[in-house]
Amino acid sequence: MTTQNSVINWTPLPKFGYGFAIYPFTPGSSNSTNSTKGETTISDADASSITSTNENSLVISFQVTLEVGDEVYVFEEQGAWYRGYVVSQLRQTEEPQVYVGIFPMNHVHIKEYLDDIELLQEPINSDVASISSISENEKYTRPPPPLPSLKCGDDTISGKSEPLVDEIASTVREWSSILPKYLEERNYDMFRTVKDQINNLLQGRRQLLAQTLSHDELSKLRRELINKLVSGNLIQNLDIIVRDPERGFLADETNISAIRLYQLQAQLSTLNIDKPKSDSVLLSPATSTQNAQQTQSPSTLADTGSHIPKFYHIFLDLKAWVASISAPGEYTELYFSLYTKAGARSITEEYFIVFNHNGVPKDESKIGKIRTIFTDLSHHDIQEQIYLVCRIVRTGSMKITDRDKEIPKESGAVSSLFSKSSKETESIDQSTQQVNGKLPSQAFRRPFGCAVLEISHLLQGKEKESMSEHVMPIFVPLQESTFATLHEDIINDHVKDFEKSPRAEMVSVSIRPYYGEAATIIKENPALLQDIPITSRLGFPDVVFPGDIRNEIYIKLLSGDFSQGRTTTAKNIQVTAEVRLNSGETLEDVISRGAGEPRTTHFESLVFYHSNNPMWGELIKLCIPVELIEQAHLFFTFRHRSTRDKKEDKIYAFAYIPLFPENRAFISDGKHNLTLYKFDKQLINSSSYLKAPWTPSATIPDTVSVHSFTSSHSTHKLVTSSRESMSIMTFLCSTKYTQNEVLLKLLNWEKQLLSDAHEMVSVLKKFTFVGEVEIVKFLQDIFDALFGILISTKNQQGDLDDLIFNALVTILGIVSDRRFTNFRPVLDVYIEKHFTCAPASSHLIRSMNRLISNPTSPDNAQNLRSAIKVWQYIFKIILRSRELQRTKETDIGLSGNYVEEQFKKDLFALFKSIDKLMSITTPQSIIGTQTLALQNFASIFSDLGKCFTPEDLVQIAIRFTESVRLPKGKLLAYKLLVILQFCKGPLFENAESRAILLRRVVEWVADHMGKWEKTGKVIDVETARMQWQDGIRLCVTIIAVMLESLQTTIENSIEDELTLKEIENVKIIHPLMMKLCESYRELHITNNDSHQRNDRAVSIGSLSMLPNQTPTLKNKYSKEFPFYQFQSSNSTGLGEISAVILQILFLLTQENIKEHLLSTYYREGHDATGEFLILLFQVARSILKNEAFPESWLNMNIMSLKVFLKFLEPVSSLMEKNYIPDKEAPENFNEQLWQEYFNFLLSLLTNEHLIIENFTPQKRRAIWRLAGDLRGHGAKLLSNLWDSVGWGQGKDGKMAGYQTRFINTLLGPILELCLSHHDELRSAAITVLFSMIVTQYTMEEDLKQMESDIIDLLDKLFMSENKGDEISRAYFIVQLRSLFEDSSVDTTLKEIIMKFLDSLSEFLELLLGVRELPEGDEFQDDRIMCTLKLMKFIKSIERDQIYIKYVHQLVQMQINYLNFVEAALALKLHSDLYAWDPHSEVEALPDLDFPKQSPFDRKERLYIQILDYFVKGKAWECGIEICKELARHFEYTTYDYQRLSTILKQQAALHENVIKKERYFSEYFRVGFYGRGFPASLQNRQFIYRGYEWEKIGAFCERMQNKHPQAQLLKSNNPPTDDILYGDGQFLQVTAVNPEPDRNNPVFKGDVPNIIRSYYEHNSVNTFCFSRPVNKNPDGVKSSNEFLDLWTEKTIMISEDYFPTVLRRSEVIQVTIIEVSPIENAVSAMKAKNRELLTLEAKYNAYLFSKNVDIDKINTNPLSMSLNGAVDAPVNGGVPMYKKAFFGSDFLTANPDKEVFVEQLKEAIEEQVHIIDRSLDIHERLVSNEMRPLHDTLVKFFHRNFSEEIYRLAERKKSKAQKAAKNANSSKPTSDLFSSASPFFLPPLNVNKSFGIQSTYGIPSYTTESLSLSPTSPTSMPLSNSSIITRVTSVKLNSNSLSLQSNNCSNTASAYTKSSSEGGSSNNSVDDTITDMPMIKKRSTIKERQNSSPFSEKRMILRGFSLNRNKSTTQ
Repeated sequence: MTTQNSVINWTPLPKFGYGFAIYPFTPGSSNSTNSTKGETTISDADASSITSTNENSLVISFQVTLEVGDEVYVFEEQGAWYRGYVVSQLRQTEEPQVYVGIFPMNHVHIKEYLDDIELLQEPINSDVASISSISENEKYTRPPPPLPSLKCGDDTISGKSEPLVDEIASTVREWSSILPKYLEERNYDMFRTVKDQINNLLQGRRQLLAQTLSHDELSKLRRELINKLVSGNLIQNLDIIVRDPERGFLADETNISAIRLYQLQAQLSTLNIDKPKSDSVLLSPATSTQNAQQTQSPSTLADTGSHIPKFYHIFLDLKAWVASISAPGEYTELYFSLYTKAGARSITEEYFIVFNHNGVPKDESKIGKIRTIFTDLSHHDIQEQIYLVCRIVRTGSMKITDRDKEIPKESGAVSSLFSKSSKETESIDQSTQQVNGKLPSQAFRRPFGCAVLEISHLLQGKEKESMSEHVMPIFVPLQESTFATLHEDIINDHVKDFEKSPRAEMVSVSIRPYYGEAATIIKENPALLQDIPITSRLGFPDVVFPGDIRNEIYIKLLSGDFSQGRTTTAKNIQVTAEVRLNSGETLEDVISRGAGEPRTTHFESLVFYHSNNPMWGELIKLCIPVELIEQAHLFFTFRHRSTRDKKEDKIYAFAYIPLFPENRAFISDGKHNLTLYKFDKQLINSSSYLKAPWTPSATIPDTVSVHSFTSSHSTHKLVTSSRESMSIMTFLCSTKYTQNEVLLKLLNWEKQLLSDAHEMVSVLKKFTFVGEVEIVKFLQDIFDALFGILISTKNQQGDLDDLIFNALVTILGIVSDRRFTNFRPVLDVYIEKHFTCAPASSHLIRSMNRLISNPTSPDNAQNLRSAIKVWQYIFKIILRSRELQRTKETDIGLSGNYVEEQFKKDLFALFKSIDKLMSITTPQSIIGTQTLALQNFASIFSDLGKCFTPEDLVQIAIRFTESVRLPKGKLLAYKLLVILQFCKGPLFENAESRAILLRRVVEWVADHMGKWEKTGKVIDVETARMQWQDGIRLCVTIIAVMLESLQTTIENSIEDELTLKEIENVKIIHPLMMKLCESYRELHITNNDSHQRNDRAVSIGSLSMLPNQTPTLKNKYSKEFPFYQFQSSNSTGLGEISAVILQILFLLTQENIKEHLLSTYYREGHDATGEFLILLFQVARSILKNEAFPESWLNMNIMSLKVFLKFLEPVSSLMEKNYIPDKEAPENFNEQLWQEYFNFLLSLLTNEHLIIENFTPQKRRAIWRLAGDLRGHGAKLLSNLWDSVGWGQGKDGKMAGYQTRFINTLLGPILELCLSHHDELRSAAITVLFSMIVTQYTMEEDLKQMESDIIDLLDKLFMSENKGDEISRAYFIVQLRSLFEDSSVDTTLKEIIMKFLDSLSEFLELLLGVRELPEGDEFQDDRIMCTLKLMKFIKSIERDQIYIKYVHQLVQMQINYLNFVEAALALKLHSDLYAWDPHSEVEALPDLDFPKQSPFDRKERLYIQILDYFVKGKAWECGIEICKELARHFEYTTYDYQRLSTILKQQAALHENVIKKERYFSEYFRVGFYGRGFPASLQNRQFIYRGYEWEKIGAFCERMQNKHPQAQLLKSNNPPTDDILYGDGQFLQVTAVNPEPDRNNPVFKGDVPNIIRSYYEHNSVNTFCFSRPVNKNPDGVKSSNEFLDLWTEKTIMISEDYFPTVLRRSEVIQVTIIEVSPIENAVSAMKAKNRELLTLEAKYNAYLFSKNVDIDKINTNPLSMSLNGAVDAPVNGGVPMYKKAFFGSDFLTANPDKEVFVEQLKEAIEEQVHIIDRSLDIHERLVSNEMRPLHDTLVKFFHRNFSEEIYRLAERKKSKAQKAAKNANSSKPTSDLFSSASPFFLPPLNVNKSFGIQSTYGIPSYTTESLSLSPTSPTSMPLSNSSIITRVTSVKLNSNSLSLQSNNCSNTASAYTKSSSEGGSSNNSVDDTITDMPMIKKRSTIKERQNSSPFSEKRMILRGFSLNRNKSTTQ
């Protein structure tokens, strides 16, 4: 098939086509799709229109994936293909992903063609417009067009009528894309919360679409869904979007005022949401206001207050009763109550439950439902220690009977409960049941024990509103008599008074606190609380509420004192109580022992065994019908309960207590002692005893004896029971009856006071002392009584007016108290419906006038202030009274206005007196009264409208306000508050009064706004300034209220005339703009000085910063303000001012604004107007920078953008006309004004909220709906204004002129706009940039500085601010290039610009390459590589400052990954920029904390840091080089010897580290990237990687695969095939490689210690190798010896860089492959083994000479294993096999060229024998006793497997020794010896030490040739220190054979030996051994130090000789 050469161009569409994908498409898939949905097939011809077959792979790379639902923006077409953008929301990413490429036409549906963006009609560079011709230059010539403003999406037909349908869709789409992030972060709580919320929203959306809900249900659902949308965004820290609470559409300035929008935005941002802690967190924004929101207007989210009382309540659930105290037939009673330790009292009634002997509730219906709720605990209660108390009472026999014993049969008991049937058990229980509260004759209520649990923490702590289980241990009293106080003993821990009982263990309960209104809580929790007993509070809580009805009498039996009588033991007293009427009838079922059990008729007390002074402490409640309570009394009887007498015990005494004594007030609360009378059946009728005194202190008629009373019906007498008494306590809780005598007399004034004027005055005076709770209980009756007295005959002269007025003020003051606010509706209802006292007005006016007439009088001050506080209700009563009077006048036919006019005259006189009061300035105390008047004056105007016209009311308000002269401090604040109330009240609702009031208000507030100026009298400046700012914020609030009212009126007005009037009112406010801006600046300065503003907690409340000394100011009015006060510690007031400014600008049209600006210009003048505009621009820019409100307030931010853009046009017109002077007068150009204007405009155009295409679906939809795309209009403004300040008009537009003044300051924002995706805005900005460049070049004929600035700014934009992308880069370069190409500018400038644009394009590409790399450790190398490329380019363009910035970024990257060596090398790039010059200076680098200093100091500081990194990376050798360079310059450049000494010490320490510290060197890996699936930078290339510390090949492979998850790991090291190299896949080949250092390096020659050499073996290398086995046998037949077949292929690779380098990888630039023969492999293997043994030898030999090492604790396993592998033939079978394979004549005959390798192998084997010999010696001295057998085995194997080598080496050694001895005899005398000694030796010194040398074999530093041999010479050291070979050839150094032999090497050591031949056979004498000949040697090598084991004689016995080694024998 031939290649198609023709190129078909892509055709641009006239407009963007917007649509969505309807079928999925995968790049590279077949073009033909088998679809059943009518999808057409792309023909081959269509496919060929794009490219030829040979270019298929290139086409695939430009195709993009489609998923159903993806949005597409098409801008080109060719054949059956589209080219365009694909916006995907379905690929599990956080934000919409935008792709550009080609896709089939039939896979998408084009919905519409967008009008907002038109494309070029001609293709850009059509000659390269086909896919087939895309090349590297394409990126400069053919970028795709910018992405259009994305459509808001999610539009449906249903969404037009129900906006929430689409709002939910976009929100769910956004939240769903974020969900994977929460899983990745393991934030499972958030994941579950958001997932549940999504389900809730989708469910709600389905309900909206179903359209099956009622209107109310639909409204409720909308509110819930809106709350969920807001709260869901809040917990995820997304934007706060305000939607209309009624319909759900987005709120903006067209449907809501800026003031209201600000308030809603603020309230939503401060919702108290507990992030994913509660399952219901997203159900409503605030549970505390949920009910209120559901009942009030949804558009009002402010808290309107609730009249429902809210208290704390405690739910109790009894789970288990673990005790056994009752026998069959007996019962247990449990009494639960709440007790406060502070008051030592119970605060609730008792909850009462009865158990049978099995622990089962007596009432079986309660099984599993033993619950109650203790209600109405106040906030004060929970601050104290609260305890749950459980009193336990046993009902049965006097003493506890064991359950297994038979109880008396008289009581119906049986021997065993479990042996009887259920019927028998039931009969037992029934036989002991109480009847009307009475127990059977032999049943006693006996005290048992108590359990206590503190629950304070449940109410105050974290467990609030949660169920918790608790155990209450049961205790019993040691003395029965203390039962009543047992709970107190337990609480106070009086352990001596109680103990544990074996019969009772504990009570288990569950407790849960609640807060709110009790009825509501029960309704909301029906499953838990429905129909359970309610245990009420004892008495009322802090306040009584309207509708509360309680008439309960509590009686507590305290104690008794009874005589013993004639008995020898004390009595068992039982008290029985009942309620009787005065007629003697007993009331049934009126006594309650506690909640939970039915009421009874009789109450029987506890019985204390043999106690004459019982203390009961039992509480009962009397529930007597209201109509009978006044006729009732409580009757007690007393009896002794005998345990022997089987008959019923007789009553022996009685007592009673009347509930209403004769004074008709209820009996007073408290303790009462009762008189006991002896019982006589004939005298117990009520007519007899009720006349007797009920208490010893009661009064009786004079005819009645105290001790006896004679009945009128009988001759019998009532006789008191002498010396016996009982104490009880009573407590009344009633809303019907009172115990206050004063109140009782007042309520019955007509009967008790009418005839006694003196008593009436006394009662009225005492009334003010009556308790508040008592007054509110009888509110209406008290009002009726007072007004009745006011108009009674007793007050005809008005003598009682003031007393009654004071009483009324007292009552109204109580109702106004915050505790009784719930009674205000009751008062309002009374005044409107029940008040009937028409003549009261004149009385009240006179009384008020008398108080105000003398306000400074101390007698009147308190009463006047109290009256002012309740002005609202006093005037309400006065006006209502006049209204009733007016009605009466009408009814009786009176006409004329005289009475009305007189009434008004009286009121005007009263207001005049009030004005006079406000004008008084002395004494100082009058300020308090005036403050109260300011607080309360505005409250009267709502009622004054009934009598006065709006004009009259306005005048009253104006006179009152202006009467306050020179207010300061709090007085000023309250003056502004009263003005605010006027603006919110009826005065501002009326059009006539509004126009008058508004002008005056503008004048009033203007004086208290603007800049604060210090006066001479100010002492506390800070306080004065704070008060001024508080005044500013109040003024702003006043303006806001007026503006909101005006907007409401304008929106609701139908007539145009009315609208115009209101617009005129707005114009009246507009002059305050200057004051508003000054106030903004004033608050902004303070805010900057104090603290940083919080993004979420911002200024929301106008009064939140008022001083603490004015709490009333804050609390009284805060909820009425438009700026509702939220708790915020960062309130500033900036937000309120910004909202007001926006509201003013919105209400005025552009023409209105233009007129106002012109009038201001002509009125204030040129300069003043310019200053005003400058300030206005600064304020507007501050608002746009989100200094007034957070960036997350979406609606407010969009509104500010729209309003300011609207405002800019008239301002631009003014500035163009009046602020551009002629060319002749450039000094008149107001540069600051224009600078601020451009700053403001550019701040608007660069605002983040305008970049719609970058937003998430929810935010994008919201902005699109609220404002659309504003950038086009802004671009026109920018172009016009920039042209307006230019002069010359040529082909390229206006340039130069005043533009030159703004180039430097505007370059940054203009460049940011040049990167915009918006066509018009980008084009306008590029045109401005073009003008800047040309102008700059024209002025200076040089662009270097500008180029530098552009690079700096673009670097900041791309990297620091993350602006721009590949598309914006390409268009920016292309358009700017195009402008210069088409312009008429200078040719030189063109050339400069073209070259600069090329560099700039490359620079931006590199920046994007760095920025777009994914995060993660696996991309570290790529990140560093891209950074290095970028740095290389930056250095080439000589931008040192940017270069240094990236150097330090690179350093930080390396440090983050703990690559300290690489970090040091990177930092050296910075240091290399400086010379060692101590005299010049380099500029400071503040971002890097480098001051201005000399190059020497800068470089020194960098070197110190580099040294630190080298030390941390253990690259001590590199650190030493740094030290050397520093030392050289300290010594010869600065002569700073102090620093020199320091650095030399550091260098010495590094040298010591090299010797003493162990290091691990990272491994190296070869990685091959094969296949066309890899990018070009990696494709078919190999790299050397330096692994991380301790990283092995497995971990490295895993890292590589994490980085390339699609790649396949090749398992073989064979070269890849062509299928792999040229296939479309990705293949990785990873191999561990060995570094190949340069062996010519001196460090590898001579005896350099291995610990030093090892560093250079792994560092400073660029050559690496690896080997793989190959089969050289042509037929594949194996040789007889496998070692002959061990051919390998060695691959040697050279990398581009030496390691270590800044990057941990380097590309392979050269590969060499060589074959290695078996013999060479054998040599390599032996040498490798020798190196291993040498390393271990050096390590363990060091232990022998270390004083700090405990030899017994050394682990010798590594040495043992290595030796075992060397000497044991089965393990190391290589040596015998090597001999067999290579040492035979056949091998050399066949391979004569390998002879040199054979010799090397022999030498290696012999060297290994020497090493093993020395190592075994070390092993012997270190091995433990347990491992001694292993050592012997190793020695045995060594002799067996290396016997030939041992013998041969011994013989060779012996021969050399003999030769040396012979030469020694003929050598020169000893005295001449030292004259020619080696320079490394000095003459010996006598140190009395023996001297000798070790075995010579394998020790290169000792090359002694002359040694005397004697197989029987004595040894001079222990045998254990001898090696095996030297034992074979014992050496004796005789005095006659002192020898010296040199190898003619200058560095060869010499040995001096001397010994005596005397006694040669003696093993014990070394008489002539020289002991005074030490050597001062050359610094020993590592081998010398390893092998320095001095000896004077060693021996070894060959065949037949015995070998002694630590008493073990080896043959």
